[in-house]
Amino acid sequence: MLLCSTWITSVAEADTLRQNCRVVMGHVGIGPFAGNDTVHINLDGVEVIAGTLGEYPYTRRDYLTQPSYTLSSASLKKADALEFGRYDTRIVNLTLPSLTSVNDYVYIGRDAFDIGYLDITSLHSAGKITLDSPNLHTLHHTKLRNVTSLSISSMQINSLDSLSDNELNLDDLYIEGPFPNIKNIPLGFTSANYIQISDNSSITLGGSSTKKMIIKKLNLDDITGLKRSAELKTIEVDSMKLSGPFHITHLEIPFDNLRQLQVLQRENSPLKSITLPPKAVNWTGGFELVLSAGGDLNLTSMYGADDQGKQIQTWYWPKNISWIEISGATVGNDFFDPFVTQQMGLDKDFPPSDLSFFKVSPSENSTSFNCTTFRELRGAGRLPRGGNKFSCYDPYLTNGAIRVHIPIILSIVSAVLGMCTWML
Repeated sequence: MLLCSTWITSVAEADTLRQNCRVVMGHVGIGPFAGNDTVHINLDGVEVIAGTLGEYPYTRRDYLTQPSYTLSSASLKKADALEFGRYDTRIVNLTLPSLTSVNDYVYIGRDAFDIGYLDITSLHSAGKITLDSPNLHTLHHTKLRNVTSLSISSMQINSLDSLSDNELNLDDLYIEGPFPNIKNIPLGFTSANYIQISDNSSITLGGSSTKKMIIKKLNLDDITGLKRSAELKTIEVDSMKLSGPFHITHLEIPFDNLRQLQVLQRENSPLKSITLPPKAVNWTGGFELVLSAGGDLNLTSMYGADDQGKQIQTWYWPKNISWIEISGATVGNDFFDPFVTQQMGLDKDFPPSDLSFFKVSPSENSTSFNCTTFRELRGAGRLPRGGNKFSCYDPYLTNGAIRVHIPIILSIVSAVLGMCTWML
């Protein structure tokens, strides 16, 4: 039997629908209900809804005064859309274990404030999925196969793995906590155009079976860690921005290719070091570096110490650079040695990079840094000359601090010689 759109406002109406209709050609509106006791709506028997299953309070005004209710259907397999919580609702339990695909969207929104239990065990396909119910504590779900947009917000559940650890090709992903019961979020996607994550959790790039990841834009905020799965063979990111009050002391950039890195740190953030891997030397695309940090970020050298205290190189300069912007960190001239050598034309394997912007404004305690070398490189045409494209600030000397002599001295003569060598 086929029906057009219908409303369910009582158990009796639900019984009539489920006993007579396997396929519903239209929307199925739920509620509001009368009385004070919890209402249990069962739609067993309905298999397909060629419309939206949900609530439409813009046509009703009595949802806030209705009793709580549950909704279940063990038989429903497909629907055009699923929508609860776009407006105030009293649903507390939604059980659809056989639902496999939704043509348009699944929306369990913030105004589904009372829902604590959601069973979408078999759901694997939908255009967009939004889960944003702050008191949801139980989610039954297995995996996703065909979804292009995901939006996940604060809930009480114990894991996001069934949502985030899937080999999907995503247009966009939004994850915004807090998730008080989750310490790590794995990202198992094959590709994504845009990822925005803001949560006090650690992020693992690469899931249980992901071998390759390509991300166009990755924005991370308030995270506690960033690591790469051992199962991931390659990961390429066009642009990564790490901002806000993140909680990382030693940041390792775990990518095989990266075009732009932005680290925008607040003064009270604990960041002390950044590691760029050896493969960064061959990153393509004209690397853009933007670092805005507190004085605890130490960029005085390319070297650090491993767990045994042995000196190791922790920063490898890409050989194709288009933008450098560093402010606030403690900086030393030693940190720039390979970059300066290349810009002088002394690297026989790589010509100087063509930069469109250069700015270094270090913290006042950067006593091992001055701008002499970089001003001479600008004069030699190896750094941008325009007033808005080049700036370098010698840190102020305070408390009788003594300037440390820089390791590479570049005179105007050597700069010109370097340019001639490069041009031959």
